[in-house]
Amino acid sequence: MGVSTDAILAWGVPLGGPDEDWTVSFRDGTYDGPAWFDPAKRDEDGEYFEEQANERLRPHFLHTAFNPHVLTFQSGTYPQYFLATWSASAYRGQVRTLDLARVVAQPEAEYWAAALVTAASVLQIVGDVGTPAFTLLSYWGQ
Repeated sequence: MGVSTDAILAWGVPLGGPDEDWTVSFRDGTYDGPAWFDPAKRDEDGEYFEEQANERLRPHFLHTAFNPHVLTFQSGTYPQYFLATWSASAYRGQVRTLDLARVVAQPEAEYWAAALVTAASVLQIVGDVGTPAFTLLSYWGQ
């Protein structure tokens, strides 16, 4: 079994994670995360927060031109999470060219910040989440 190293470029805000402290606060949350999160529910890759968060977000953005979503970065063993309204990945060995001027010129880009505020509310994040930005993330996994 090999090791996968991926790069993710995303626009949004980091959330942190349970293993290295959340960088946001959750209404009625614990060390593991928000009250709606069940750490015992893991998928076949061991991911759990990303899947549950995205299931929670999906119904709120069904009829929009974009899809706010949670991404996992760092590693599957010690995951960190990122709330994004746009993302692109390059997988191990892949070369990917992105036209960022075209990305930010998309009509829906003007709504990204508002969508993050709504998504944070849906995820029961309280307080300031920080300033959204293009952020390069790495993911290391099996």
